[in-house]
Amino acid sequence: MPTNESGLMPKLDFFYGSNETGLESLCQKVLGCFRLPHQSLICIFDNMERPEFTRCFGEGCCGFFYPTQFPTSALGFDFRLPSDIIERLRDSQDRTYDILIYLTHRVCQSTTGTVITIAHELQHFMQYGFSYKVYMANDAIRQIRTIKENNSLPWGLPAEHEAVLASKKVSEEVLGKDSVLGYAEQQKEAGKHKNDWRESEKWSFFLASDPQESFDFLEQTKPLVDQNRKALVEQFPVCNSEEPDFTKENWWE
Repeated sequence: MPTNESGLMPKLDFFYGSNETGLESLCQKVLGCFRLPHQSLICIFDNMERPEFTRCFGEGCCGFFYPTQFPTSALGFDFRLPSDIIERLRDSQDRTYDILIYLTHRVCQSTTGTVITIAHELQHFMQYGFSYKVYMANDAIRQIRTIKENNSLPWGLPAEHEAVLASKKVSEEVLGKDSVLGYAEQQKEAGKHKNDWRESEKWSFFLASDPQESFDFLEQTKPLVDQNRKALVEQFPVCNSEEPDFTKENWWE
């Protein structure tokens, strides 16, 4: 089983009936494509739909990445983790996992959807673990955009763009290009059929992305910080040395 830099094994936690036998080996292959940060990780695969998540993240929600040390309100979303998920966040030594990656029941019905989604969220883990200030800058810009632009598209953020590239590259390695592109085309057409333009656009962006594209997370983020500098300074004052200080030119250092 793949481990991270500290030798910690990520835990794959399948709710009863969430297709454990069909997904576990594929998810292990996905994990093997990443050299993960040192934080402990649990990946939860759900067996029921959670209205609280769809209300918060939208009907097209496939999953999310969540550092458990953060209050959910700090992420800019008005939701709480259900108690049965919270109960699963402690390991055999009663320590809380540092990181939760959650996959919805809907996406777990498809092996291809699961592989794409877990690879996407694992790239967010990479960003958080190895480029923390840049990741937090992206999250701050996302919160500002959500307030200013109700129809802002998340993949315009470098954090999401890079995660799409990683998910496409890894899923094609694990499942093959034809399977991944076929699934993405189906999701795009389903979005059109439901008049869900955001879902259709999301998969159009995925299909158009080149997984071999060279992408510099920091360099792509710098101009967005410059464009939003005033709001970032006002709304996200620095609390400690680990957080980005947007009053500084080199806020990422």
